[in-house]
Amino acid sequence: MFFNALDLTPFILQLLFGLVLFYLEKTGRFQLAYSKFRKGGNTNPRLAMMLIYAPAPFVYIIATIVSGVKSSPYHEWLLYAFLIHFGKRCFEILFVHKYSRPMGMGTVFAIGTLYAGAGWTAAILHGSVSREAGHLMTVQFWTWVGGAIFAMGQMINLYHHLLLAKLRKDGSNEYVVPVGGMFGWVACPHYLGEIIAWIGYAVMSGFLPVLGIAVIMSLYLLGRALRTLEWYKGNVSDFPASRKALIPGLL
Repeated sequence: MFFNALDLTPFILQLLFGLVLFYLEKTGRFQLAYSKFRKGGNTNPRLAMMLIYAPAPFVYIIATIVSGVKSSPYHEWLLYAFLIHFGKRCFEILFVHKYSRPMGMGTVFAIGTLYAGAGWTAAILHGSVSREAGHLMTVQFWTWVGGAIFAMGQMINLYHHLLLAKLRKDGSNEYVVPVGGMFGWVACPHYLGEIIAWIGYAVMSGFLPVLGIAVIMSLYLLGRALRTLEWYKGNVSDFPASRKALIPGLL
């Protein structure tokens, strides 16, 4: 792996930023206004979500070109995984998710910038790895492990997004108790899947700041999951009181 002492400071800053996001989401003092927590806005939600997710892979590609690195199995694995993650999200926006309320451009800009920044950071770091080192990376056990973790997280996330899509009729604003899969135990298994995917990507990468990106995503989604659980209990009358927010039986 490519950990070094110089990466420790940005990682600590990433951890602190993640804790701030967790606090703001968990307490509701400042929440990104989408899904159940939309507040005003007049942008078509499908367009807004595409503007959030679509730029990140292009930023990653541009940063890869800027870094001037030649292709190797290591670089290809990380590139394809990044494209799969955001390509899947764009596919879901177009063909899976159902939307009922517009979004504000402030939220689009905030989240889109976060994802674009993650793409630029990851690509520049990966570009710093030589072609020869990248070739050797593909035979490392932890690279395969990271890929398996990433794939598992993507499948968990997609499966529960499909379950959520089946719950809502087109144009309906009504929220019902999610059922099926891990929804029997937690309110946000799709968030858990995304966290697992980011952790897997960080393991594949081998860079501490990329793990920092996964930490930011994890803390943010944890805070939002806890807040979502509170929302369900306060707004959906038959929501089971025993359900956790993110991790079955624990959290």
